Amino acid sequence: ADILKGLVSRGLISSTKNKSKTLFNALSPVLIEEHITNQLSSVKKLMPELHAMFNAVSSKPNIRFYEDKAGIEVALNEIYKEAKNLIFMGNVDAAIEAFPEYFPKGTQKRIEKKIPTRGFTIDGPYGREFVAKDPVAYRKTKIITPPIPITSVGWIWNDKLALFNTVGTISVLVIEHREIVTLIRAMFE
Repeated sequence: ADILKGLVSRGLISSTKNKSKTLFNALSPVLIEEHITNQLSSVKKLMPELHAMFNAVSSKPNIRFYEDKAGIEVALNEIYKEAKNLIFMGNVDAAIEAFPEYFPKGTQKRIEKKIPTRGFTIDGPYGREFVAKDPVAYRKTKIITPPIPITSVGWIWNDKLALFNTVGTISVLVIEHREIVTLIRAMFE
C-alpha cells in the first residue's frame, strides 16, 4: 500500500475511495510519459547549477569508493569521457588477469579516442607486450625491474586519480582534488 501511495503522490497512478477500500487506477501511458518528460525537463534546467556546485573549488577532496565490477565500469567510463591524456602506474599483468573483460577493451577504446598515455608497469608478460605495442597504442611504458610486489593499478587524468585493487574484493577508489593529484602527477615529471 505504501508503494501505491508513493506512485499516487508522484502522479503516476490515481486513487479513489470506495466505502472502506481504496481503488488504484493506472494512468494513460501518454500521461505517464508526459509526467516523466516534465520531470526530465526540470532536471535539465537545474544542470548548470548542479555542475557549478559539483565543480566548485573546495579544500575537501571528492572521494568515491566502489566495491564491485559496476564501479570499474563507472571509473573507466569517466576516464574515457574526460581524459585528454593519462598517466598509468602499477601492475598491468595483475589488472589484465583480474579484469580481462575491461582492460583489453579499455585499451582499444582509449586508442580509438586517441588518448595518449604514459607510465610504468611491473615486469611481466603483459607489461613487456605493452612496451612492444607502445608505438601503435599512443603509449609510453617503462618497466620497473626488478619487479616489486605491487598488485594494483592506477590512472591519473585531469584532477583525478583512480586506483583499482586487483586482489581480493574488487574495488576502485577515485580521488578528485587538484592539489593531491598534482602531487602524485609530479612524481612522473
